[in-house]
Amino acid sequence: MVALSTNGRREEKAVANIYDDKRIFPDFRSGPLEEYRERASFCYKRMNVVLEGEDHIRLKHKVWQWMEQHPDYQREPGSDLERTREMANKRQHLLWEQQFYGVNEYLGTPHLLLAFGQAIFSYDFSTSVKFGLSTGMFPSTLVSNGSGRLGKYVAKIADNRILGAYALTEISHGTNALGMRTRATYDVKREEFIIHTPDFEAAKCWVGNLGKTCTHAIVYAQLYVPDDKHQGLQAFLVPIRDERTLLPFPGVTVGDMGEKIGLNGIDNGFVMFNQYRIPKANLLSKTGDIDAQGNYTSKIKDERKRLGASLGALSVGRVNITAITYVALSKAVTIATRYAASRRQFGPTNSPAEWPVIEYQSQQYRLIPHLATTIALRVATLWIGKENVDLTMKGFTGEDTSQAGMEIHAISSALKPVATWAARDGIQECREACGGHGYLKSSGLGELRNDNDANCTYEGENNTLIQQASNWLISLRRNNADFVAVSPLETVSFLKDMDTILQSKGQEHTPAQVLDPLNLLNALNWLTIWHWIRR
Repeated sequence: MVALSTNGRREEKAVANIYDDKRIFPDFRSGPLEEYRERASFCYKRMNVVLEGEDHIRLKHKVWQWMEQHPDYQREPGSDLERTREMANKRQHLLWEQQFYGVNEYLGTPHLLLAFGQAIFSYDFSTSVKFGLSTGMFPSTLVSNGSGRLGKYVAKIADNRILGAYALTEISHGTNALGMRTRATYDVKREEFIIHTPDFEAAKCWVGNLGKTCTHAIVYAQLYVPDDKHQGLQAFLVPIRDERTLLPFPGVTVGDMGEKIGLNGIDNGFVMFNQYRIPKANLLSKTGDIDAQGNYTSKIKDERKRLGASLGALSVGRVNITAITYVALSKAVTIATRYAASRRQFGPTNSPAEWPVIEYQSQQYRLIPHLATTIALRVATLWIGKENVDLTMKGFTGEDTSQAGMEIHAISSALKPVATWAARDGIQECREACGGHGYLKSSGLGELRNDNDANCTYEGENNTLIQQASNWLISLRRNNADFVAVSPLETVSFLKDMDTILQSKGQEHTPAQVLDPLNLLNALNWLTIWHWIRR
C-alpha cells in the first residue's frame, strides 16, 4: 500500500518485520559474490540491526529511496564546476523541503539525526556538507552562543529564507584562533559594530557556502570597545548578501576560492569588510556582552576559556566528521572487497580455472584490517554522536554540561585524526587493491579519496588536534584530577585505578582468552597508562 505524506511525498507503508522488508534487505542477485555470501558464519541483517537499530536503518532507506527516484538526484558524470555547484545547492534545498527530519522529529527522537546524516553523506559529500552547514552548524551556533534577540534569524533559518556560513579562518591564521586580525569596533554614538579587514592577510577564507550562496555568516573578530580596549575574539552575525538578490552589501567584498581537489559542490569563499556596520544586537552574547556605553562583561574571565566556549560548534563539527569518514571508508572497503571476490588471477597449474584474488593472503592482509577498522569506526562514531546529541539536549534544558562538553572536545580532538587518517589510508589501499580498474573514475574510489582528504584539515588540523587531546590528559595528571568526576562519559575513568592496573599481569593462556574483549580492554588500559606515565 502507498500513503501520501503531508508534503506530497509518496511512501510505502513499512513492513512490520524489518528482516522481511525487501526494500531494505533485497534478495541478492546471483553472481561471483554468491559463493562467499553463502559461506558467511553470521546473519548480515542481524549484524546491521545490532550495530544501528531498526529506526536508524528505516530512516536511512527512506531517504535513499526518495533520492533514487528524484530526477535531480541522478548522477551527472562530467559536470563542470558551475553545474556541480548548482546541483549541490539545489539538492540541499530539496532535502530541506522534504523535511525527512525536522525540528519535531529531532525533539522526539534526537538520536535519529545520526541516521539522517549518514544517509545524506552516503549519497554525496558536497550536498551534505552544504546542508549540514546551513541547517546544523550555523543555527546551532546561533542558538548555543547567541541570545533571544537573534530569534528572528533562527526563524528565517527554519523557513529556509536565509543560508548561513561559519567564518573563522583567515588567510594568515587558522589554527591560532587568537591571532585572528579581523576587527569589530564598537561605535557608542550609533550603537553599532564596525567590522573591518585591515589587509588581505586578514581576509576570512575557506568558508563553506560563502563563495556564492550564503546570506549571513557567523564571523569571528577581535572586539574593541571605547578607548580602543581589546576584549578578545568574539562571534558576530554578519549579513553578507541581500536575501532576495544574493548581491553583496556595500562594504563587503566576497568571492569564491575556486576549484579544489574535491568537494567542489561546496562554494568555499573569502570575504573582506571595509568599515562595515552591523547592529549591536548581532553580537553572539552567551559568553560576553556589552551595554549601550560599550562596557563589556563576561562570566568567563579567562580569554582562552571564553574563546573555547565560543568555539563549541567546532567540537560538534569534529564529531560529525568522524561519521563522514566512516561512510567514506565503508564505501571504499565494500567496493574493494566485492572486486576482490569477483576478480580472478592465476590458479592451479593443472586447471584452467583461476582463483578470486580475495583467496590470496596478501589481498586479505590488505583489505580485512580496513574492514575491521570500518566496523570499529561504526561503533565509535555512533557512540560519540549519541553522547553529543545527549549533551545538546541537556543544554536546551539548562543542565550544566561543562564537564561532558570538555570531555567530548578532548575525545573528538583525538578521534577525528584517528578516523580521518584511517579513512585516508584505507581508501588509498582499496584503490591500489583494485589495480588499474580502481583508477577508473567510475570506480568511485578517486572521488572518495579526494572528498575525504579535506577531513584531515578542516575543523582542526589533525596534528594540532592530537596535541589538544594530549594537553587535556597531561593537565588532568598535573592537577591530580578526580578521574571519575572529570569523565562523565567514562573515557578516562579507568585511570583512577592506574596503580593497580600497572601492577597487573596477563593471565591469558589460550587464544580464546587472548581474544576475549574484556581481556583486550584490560591490555589496552595497561598499555595506555604505561605510555602516559612513561612520557
